[in-house]
Amino acid sequence: MAKHNKLGVEDEFFKELREGSRTKQNIVVKYFVAYNRVMARGEAPKIGYADLFAGPGFYRNDEGGTQHSIPLLICEAAVREELFRRKIHLWFNDGDPPNCQQLKAAIESLPGIASLRYAPTVDNKIIDAKWVSILGRLRVPTLVFLDPCGSKGLSLRLVASVLRGFGNDCIFFFNYSRINMKLGLAIMNRSVDEFFEPERARALRADIQDRSAPERERIILAAVKSSIEDAGAIPLVFGFKSDNGRLSHHLVYASKNAKAAGMMKIILRSASSDIREGVGSGEHDPRARESSGLLFAGLYEIEERLLSVYAGRQIRFDILLREEARTSYTESNYRDALLRLESEKRVTVEPPAEQRKFQAGGEKRTLPKGVLIQFMREKDHGN
Repeated sequence: MAKHNKLGVEDEFFKELREGSRTKQNIVVKYFVAYNRVMARGEAPKIGYADLFAGPGFYRNDEGGTQHSIPLLICEAAVREELFRRKIHLWFNDGDPPNCQQLKAAIESLPGIASLRYAPTVDNKIIDAKWVSILGRLRVPTLVFLDPCGSKGLSLRLVASVLRGFGNDCIFFFNYSRINMKLGLAIMNRSVDEFFEPERARALRADIQDRSAPERERIILAAVKSSIEDAGAIPLVFGFKSDNGRLSHHLVYASKNAKAAGMMKIILRSASSDIREGVGSGEHDPRARESSGLLFAGLYEIEERLLSVYAGRQIRFDILLREEARTSYTESNYRDALLRLESEKRVTVEPPAEQRKFQAGGEKRTLPKGVLIQFMREKDHGN
């Protein structure tokens, strides 16, 4: 079993950049750019990015070779765009003094870092319960990233506090395998209570009793999503599998803005190990190239969901998209699924296909957001 320091971080964590960590980097940095390209165009004179468990800023192997981790990649992204240089204030923190010192030195050595109007802040603070009130008072729209390489310092109350402020989004790394293990050990009750809050944790312990591994995962993730929804936000979850195929971690995203969530859905789709018919599997799986993929059905899953959830309803496409904001599927996924259902005469659309233009390429019809979609009643399917 890997050794951990007093902050819950694996001693060897920053020695090797794993494939899953590279995928996580791509997701966070791409969303940082997308989020700030929107927010920096607004009237706010300043916008923020906060990473409260930043680490040393790089991975260093036994031979002395280094690769940048998320803090340095974020700094480089901020330096590349003029609007970012004028508006973004980067705030990094790590509770380990050596990590903090190394991070500060690494940031200061980056080319172009002095071009930022607001010099990056690097703090050495232990994240605990009092940070709930601190993050609840963020003064500027801020994207907050929380990856403690474990669970110490991270809680769903902390995430909810981030979401109070206007324009704030949160991305956090949820160590599912560790939480799942702790839920079965009475000695870990306090740690689990701190993450979920006591009432939710008690209900969770009762609900997972005698459940299969897939059921436990579904129930635990549902509790995480429910907490985010209680804060008025949209939760999105992306899974990370280990080499043996077991889900070990999840990247969880939360935003109160449906358009922002739509941007993240596109990023998560592109990060998926398996993409079929434009639909992402929603997970990183190092075995994906060897897998037959039979358990992942692409558009079929969306089609079946739509036919079940909206059976007998007539609804405009834009309203359907709003109602589906909490799923992992993108707008283009829904458009493709509905066009196929229309071609199979399983839904009707007004105006009909022959009265709508073709999309670029001339193969598919357009499906504007104002079209009216009529779903059959479930008993009429197949007639």
